[in-house]
Amino acid sequence: MTTPPPPVLTSSDSFTVEPPETVRWILLCVAPLNDVEFQLRQGKREMKVPMVSTSAEQVSFYLKLSDLGDQSPLTCRYRLSRMSVWSEDSEPLELMWSDETLPAPVFTAEPSAHQSFESGSTVQFRCTAPSIGLRSEAGLRFGLHLEDLDERTLLQTLKPSGNEALFQLQNLSVTDSATYSCIYTDLAPPFSGSAPSNFVILMVNVILRVLSTHRDLGLHFVGPQHTGNYTCRYTFWGPKPVDSEPSNPVELLVEGN
Repeated sequence: MTTPPPPVLTSSDSFTVEPPETVRWILLCVAPLNDVEFQLRQGKREMKVPMVSTSAEQVSFYLKLSDLGDQSPLTCRYRLSRMSVWSEDSEPLELMWSDETLPAPVFTAEPSAHQSFESGSTVQFRCTAPSIGLRSEAGLRFGLHLEDLDERTLLQTLKPSGNEALFQLQNLSVTDSATYSCIYTDLAPPFSGSAPSNFVILMVNVILRVLSTHRDLGLHFVGPQHTGNYTCRYTFWGPKPVDSEPSNPVELLVEGN
């Protein structure tokens, strides 16, 4: 049998500040097929955690902090009932938890976030943990978060060799206009984490120039040689100029004398 396509694994939350014994996550694994059995994995280890299936193509896994082991990424997979072939693994999902017992990092954007960014450009976020009192040989893990009202979404994680991480957002669009923050956690048990950093607000502008706006594009001294189909298009002058798709064609018929 061929290997079935991968499922999709998502989390109900990516950042929690609670006593360690009460931290919980709900992970949802959705398959493109019905009537399947699911498995949650961390590396090569199958995770034996409670699960509830609400429909034939998805299951919810219930995790607590002590289930995460070394806190490496999680994946899920599925197989048709009574079949031996497992699907491809889902995209890895990382969870990050902080008890806010460590001092907050310093968070900056480069170039300065006080200026607006053009769509298509790149911004680099620098998250720096204080060196005082740090700490275990296991190192640190840094997380870049998107702040949205009462929700905090984990976007990227890095495990640098020192006490500083550099995150990048490339090919910016207006959807990247948002508020960002970062945290760090100790990779050694009990996996203590920092308070959130200061917020950085990112503004992305779109520059759109349409050539010959509000002007008629004309042909002068028209003759039979101009008979044919005509289209128009516009050019987006960003860091990388991009031409639009052509418009619908207009047919021009010119009769000779």
